[in-house]
Amino acid sequence: MRAILGLVVVSLLAAAALAIGIVYCRQYRQARRQYEATLTATPCQLVVASGVAGEVTAPYLQSSRLAHGVTLYLQAPADLPLAMDTHEDAYQALGGAFGSLTLRQGDDIVQEGDLGVEFRAEIIHAEDVKWLPVGSINPTLPLGDYTLTARLASPLAALAERPLHLVARYNCCGLEQGPWRMALAIALASLTVFVILLWPVASLARQVWRQGHAPACDGDGILYLLTAYPLWSETFLRLDLRLLQRRNLPIHAVALYSGDTALKPDWPLVRVLSSAPAPRGIAARSGSGTGIRSVLARLLPKWLRAQWSLRSHRNLLQGILAECRDKRIGHIHAEFADLAALLGVEAARQLGCSFSIGIHAFDIHACKYPPRRLFGEASFITVCNEAAAEAFRRRCPWAADRLHVIHHGLELKQWPYVERVECEPCLRLLFVGRLVPKKGVHILLKALSLIANTDLQAVQLTIIGDGPLGPALRRQAERDGLSKRIHWKGVLDQEAVKECLRQSSCLCVPSVIDANGDRDGIPNVVTEAMATGLPVVGSQAGSLPEVLSAETGWPVIDLTPENLAAAILEMASQPDERERRRKSARQHMDYRFNARKSIEVRGRLFEQAVAGGRGGSRPRG
Repeated sequence: MRAILGLVVVSLLAAAALAIGIVYCRQYRQARRQYEATLTATPCQLVVASGVAGEVTAPYLQSSRLAHGVTLYLQAPADLPLAMDTHEDAYQALGGAFGSLTLRQGDDIVQEGDLGVEFRAEIIHAEDVKWLPVGSINPTLPLGDYTLTARLASPLAALAERPLHLVARYNCCGLEQGPWRMALAIALASLTVFVILLWPVASLARQVWRQGHAPACDGDGILYLLTAYPLWSETFLRLDLRLLQRRNLPIHAVALYSGDTALKPDWPLVRVLSSAPAPRGIAARSGSGTGIRSVLARLLPKWLRAQWSLRSHRNLLQGILAECRDKRIGHIHAEFADLAALLGVEAARQLGCSFSIGIHAFDIHACKYPPRRLFGEASFITVCNEAAAEAFRRRCPWAADRLHVIHHGLELKQWPYVERVECEPCLRLLFVGRLVPKKGVHILLKALSLIANTDLQAVQLTIIGDGPLGPALRRQAERDGLSKRIHWKGVLDQEAVKECLRQSSCLCVPSVIDANGDRDGIPNVVTEAMATGLPVVGSQAGSLPEVLSAETGWPVIDLTPENLAAAILEMASQPDERERRRKSARQHMDYRFNARKSIEVRGRLFEQAVAGGRGGSRPRG
């Protein structure tokens, strides 16, 4: 139903654009013809004998109001012995007012004036004649027929008794071209909009046709759809996928693009549809692409951006459809409200199967596609933190009843609790994550500099991860004299990260909300650190308050380098309080972040969706 409504609305917009274009095309042709006719029109022509004083009368036709003036020109032959190339020359040759003119309509005098050189109008130089402006007539007169009388006060000796040809002409400039140029611009803009709208009209028409002819879906498989795989930072998705597969659910995992790291032997296998790496903005889970296509896409309305993406990635959509038919898929689930979700919901519509989606942080705070298109037909929506859930409820209240908050969690037996953490003789700080603006690593470096300058504590910082800000952060460390205190580890596997957690004094999480609205959900490394008993010092950005409080770590309410440094030093100086909060954090993980408990809830949602599909239910619309 929504697709039909969209088709009607977009078709009406296209028809309106076409109608406006046709109307203004006609107006352009009319205005252009009127302008050109005004340029060539001669309202009046008369001939006066220059050798004797006298008068002559001729009809005057006011046929246009387009001009800003009407000038009476004297046609002077080019072979006159007297030079009249400038207004001054003509004035000296002809004198001042050498005659008069009278314009009548019937017996009424409409205008009177002098015959003399007009300095406000230009002299027109032709091959064999000069046009000297010698009078002006009001251009705002009502259209109609008039009578023009020209009188010579005395003979004009300068013209050697030749006949005096007087011609009236309209004066036009760029302003008079405004009406037809404006009409042309509106016509072209309207027709351009019409051509642009033909694309979504055709796409929506195909969608409506496919929905009407879609076969009933009788498959029982589940397509678990990712945009890129594997991504180093998304350990939570790999864990969820592995645990879902262990429940013997008929899950077939597919990714659109290959990720940013090599596949490890113990990671779940995922079929990758495209051998090309994911575009930068897609892989980063943000709209930060800098190519011309990415810039243009960000300027488009969300509904048109969705059509653009479907058109640009139609080969991937066909690959998803082929995979669904081959594996008898009855339900499609996409993680992140990004390209995979857009293609997944379109594939579900064409196949007549159910659809669900998992959202996290940036993908709802700054969703780049229309929420109704992504979530309107979803059987259920999962979200892994309360901040993103609250944002979803505000933006999509019509889908709030289908929203389920399910934390990703950990397999806690793989993250054993370390009985004691020492902060002496050296304070060993740790950061784990992508080097991107929302992680706030530049604030951590400034805090490290403050701690190092106190001389109260020997301090070292280990940074695990990589990203576009890596070179800039290294330069910042060198400028601040921190190079010897920082160990840049780059991307490490999970076992190496575990070892760093065991050897560190605390985990630092200086997260912020960046200029694009990107923010953290609950970073997986925070739950991993708390599970092992590693103290956590961090900000309250994004969803961190859900896990990091004064009971489970050292939250920094107002994140500044000074406040972050003070919190780190406070943690290091309070061994008893450190032990209390470490144990409380582990208990919090046992209660709310146990992946085995969370996966049971996810598994039941998938089972209900597949069972509903076998029962003949269709996605909501």
